[in-house]
Formats: sequence, structure tokens, C-alpha cells
Amino acid sequence: MKYLNLLMILIFCITFSGLAQVQKNLTLKDCIQIAINNNSQLKNAERNVSIANSGVTSAYSYILPQVNISASLSQTHQGEVVYLGDVPVEYDIRTRWSPVFLQPDETSNIIGYSPEVQVGRPIRYEQHTVTQPTYDRRFNRFGVEVQQTIFDGGNWWNQIRKAKADKRSSEHQEEAKRQDVILNVKIYYYNLLKQIALLKVQEKSYNSAEEQYKRTQSMYEIGSVAQADVYKAKVTLGEVQSALIAQQNTVAIARYNLNYVMGQDPKTAIEIAEEEGEVSPQSYENITVDQAYQTNPGLLAHDETVTSAEYNHKISKSNFWPQIGVWAQYSRFSDELKRVYSEYDKNYSWSAGIGLNYNIFNGFGDKARKDIQKLNYLNQQENYLEQKRILKAQIEENRLKLKANQELIQINQENLISAEEDLRLAQERYRVGSGTLLEVIEAQVSVTQAQTKVVSAKYNTLISQAELEAALGILKD
Repeated sequence: MKYLNLLMILIFCITFSGLAQVQKNLTLKDCIQIAINNNSQLKNAERNVSIANSGVTSAYSYILPQVNISASLSQTHQGEVVYLGDVPVEYDIRTRWSPVFLQPDETSNIIGYSPEVQVGRPIRYEQHTVTQPTYDRRFNRFGVEVQQTIFDGGNWWNQIRKAKADKRSSEHQEEAKRQDVILNVKIYYYNLLKQIALLKVQEKSYNSAEEQYKRTQSMYEIGSVAQADVYKAKVTLGEVQSALIAQQNTVAIARYNLNYVMGQDPKTAIEIAEEEGEVSPQSYENITVDQAYQTNPGLLAHDETVTSAEYNHKISKSNFWPQIGVWAQYSRFSDELKRVYSEYDKNYSWSAGIGLNYNIFNGFGDKARKDIQKLNYLNQQENYLEQKRILKAQIEENRLKLKANQELIQINQENLISAEEDLRLAQERYRVGSGTLLEVIEAQVSVTQAQTKVVSAKYNTLISQAELEAALGILKD
């Protein structure tokens, strides 16, 4: 009994945890927020914006001064060295050239083989074995160097402008990706609502066919209709049941697709709220294509890509100009560390200068790079113009689809009313024996088709509206 209770508790916990994972009554905003939080491409787009911001900071390195600080402490031990070397020898009147080595503290004019010179002590060099004794030496150094570019042919400011264009492009790409996520969620959300509504249509059709089959069976039992009508009603019921099963599968697939665009496991159990979207095509009639060119984030990203390519072309031209820079250096050094950081009037050196570097010829490398960047710039311009043409076509197509779907709603609603009345009359005629079962079945099919068209037109209108908003660049969550 104890183990049975534990088993029941375990089953209850598993069941409860499974139910707790069901996401119930999800609104369109809920689904969009989940998708935004989970979408990997959108996360990457956000990171690309951060990368572009760092790129702008990096671009300023071309104009800001470069400051380097260096410090070193070294200890050198040199062992005794014996080698054959050229050493100076002294000229002696008696022995002429005598291999008498000059002492380190003696001074002389080193004039090679010119003993006639009277000034100083004439010497020359001979090869002798030289022994250098062992020594230890310590050296400490600290230095500061500053470099500043004065002119580089426009490279520095074009690098900064290019980095800013890349940043704006990445921001527009992030917004374009965000709108893509929102659009996909809306499309699959409305599609799931549509498939659920169509499932209800199929359920009503099945119920109607089942009632008709039972009615026909009863009429056959009292002899009002032939057995063939019973078979025909049963076949119709089977066909409607097959359509119902197919639609149930379609709903499951639509739910999987919505989970996918939300970045969730496709098998996640979700239940969405039945929202009635608002359709207002008149609010988009005054938005021109030229205005859409200024609001569509995808097109704006392409425009900034063109700008970036233009600056790349200008950067490649800077290689044909000289580079001018200034520099200054200060350093302190001593064999004793304390002297490096004291007695500032000693043990130091400084230098400053201005330099020019002008590349005259590098094997046509600069020319090739300039030509490549120019062609890339022209390619980006063509891509931008192509995107404008595509966007214009999308806007016009979605406007026509939205208008057509809205008109179909009214037409199909009127057709549905007529089809339902026709079904009622056909059933009445069949009941009194003045009509046929085929007429009833055809009327039922017409009602189902009319209901299907009404549902499809309704949600297709909402999808067309979302696609038009995305093309105009005004899609909001």
C-alpha cells in the first residue's frame, strides 16, 4: 500500500508538471515577445550593433595620438673573450712601427699609415690577439614616446565615416530582423487561428453529415427512401471525416510552425487566444513608395552599405597621398635603478621630429585596391537600386492583396448566407420527398466551402496587412 501511494504521488507530479508546461491563452503580443527573446538571428544582430559601436571607437585611433610607455631592467654577464682583432700600434723612431699598445687614457690622432703628420702621435692598426676580461653589467631604462599623424590623404576621417555608416547599417539590420521576427509570428499566429477556425468548420460539416446519415437511416427504416441513399450518406460521412482528420493534422502542423518561429521546441504545448485583428487598409493609402524608402529598415541598411563602400573607395585613394606625422620621445637610463627615478637633470635623452612617408611605387598594388573598391561601390549601388525595385513591387502587391481579400470577405459572407438558405431548402425538400439526397449533399458542400472562404479571407486579410506594414517599414509588435 505504501509503494502504491508513492506511485500515485509520482504519477500526479509528472502529470502536474506536464500540465504546468502548457502555455495557455497566448496573445499575439505574448508570442511576439517570446520570439524576440528566443530568436538567435536577432540576438546576433544586436551583437553586431555592439561590434559596430566598437568599430567606431577603433576608427578614432587613426586620428588620436599614439602613446607608448616602455620600461626595462636587464642584467648582462659577459665571460672572458679571446679573439684576433685590429688594434692601434704606436710609431717609434728607432724601430719604426712598434707593437706598443696605446693606453686607454692616451690621446692621439688616428691617421692610419701617415707617419709624416706632425700633429699628434701617428698610429696604425695591426692584428693581435685581444683578451676581453669577464664583466657584469646592469642596465635600466624607462621611456615615453608619442606619435601623431598630421596628414594621411584623408584616410583617418574616411575610416571614421565608414565606421559610423557601418554602425547605422547594423542598427537598421537589427530593426529589419526584428520586423522579420514580428512578421513571421503574425503570419503563423494568424495561420494557426485560421486553421483552428477551419477545423471548427470541418467539425460542423461532420456533425451535419452525421445528422444527415442518421436522418437518412431513419427514413430508410420507415420506407421513405431507398437503401442507396443510406450508402450515399455513409460515404459522404466518411469523406467529411477524412477531411476532418486532415484538418486536425493541419492544425497540429500550424502549431508546430508557430512554436518554431517563437524559438521553442515545436512540440511545446501552447494554446493561443482568439484575437480579432483590426483591418484598416485606408490608413496605408496615403503612404507613398518614396516615404517607404525612408522607413523600411532593410532598404536603409542597403543605403548605408552603399555609403560604407563609398568611403572604402575614398580610403583606397588615400594611399596615393604622402603621410606626414610628428613624434617625440623621452627616456631615462642608468646602470643603477634609483638613478632612473631621481636626478632628473642627468641620465636622460629626448628627441622629436617630423616625418614624411610617400609610397612612389608598390607594384600597382594601390591602383588595384582602388579599382576593386570602386567596382565594389558600383556593385553596392546596383544592389540598392534592385532592392528599391523589389520593395516597390512588394508594396504594390500587398496593397492589391489586402484590398482583394477585404472585398472577398463581404462577397463570401453573402455567399454563405445564400448557401445556408439553399441547404435548409434542400433538406426540407428531401424530408417531404420532393428532393434528392444528392441535392442535400451538394448544398452541404457549398455551405462548407462558403464558410471556408469566409474564414480564409478574414485571416488572409490580416496576413496581407502585416506584410504591407513590413514592406512599408511600420510593422509594430
